[in-house]
Amino acid sequence: MAAEIRGLAEADAFLHGLPIAAAHELADLIGRVARDVSAAQQDAAPSETGHLRGGLTTQLLTERLRARVGLLGIKGGRGARTALGSRYYGRFVNFGRKAQTVLVTRRLKRRVKGNGRNGTKRRVIYEGASTRLRRRGPNRGTAIGSPYKMRVKPRAAREFVHLPAAQAIAVQRIADYWSRVLPAAGAAT
Repeated sequence: MAAEIRGLAEADAFLHGLPIAAAHELADLIGRVARDVSAAQQDAAPSETGHLRGGLTTQLLTERLRARVGLLGIKGGRGARTALGSRYYGRFVNFGRKAQTVLVTRRLKRRVKGNGRNGTKRRVIYEGASTRLRRRGPNRGTAIGSPYKMRVKPRAAREFVHLPAAQAIAVQRIADYWSRVLPAAGAAT
């Protein structure tokens, strides 16, 4: 499904008609704005150890006239190793988390039986539990090394990547650029 955008060819022709110096100036402006946004993120990031603050990066794509700022390259959970290391917890700090009860299965070998087809039920079997039982706590009576339930407390979001004030400053600076360049380009054509 696609939507047709009218006037796109004319807009593209106009942008290609701008002087090359204007494009270079825009690329330079995007770089400066990205550095300013990165500095604002550095100031807003929590800094107990400095590990999360050290993961904030800036990527400039000058040919596309685009910049990416923030925690870049973080894909998976705790086991995922990316160029940034193990800063997966930045998502929990930035977006917060809700209260929930989770099943903890660390250091256990998992095996899946069944696939949910032809009347079989898909089950995950955790191997590696010992015969000793837990003696206290909410999981009392379950085998040590077996999956157990853990209550996770809620945590409010502490946004440090998506900062509305930094976005507003960036939008204003780029609008100022266009208000200066467009009349000059109109006079040149």
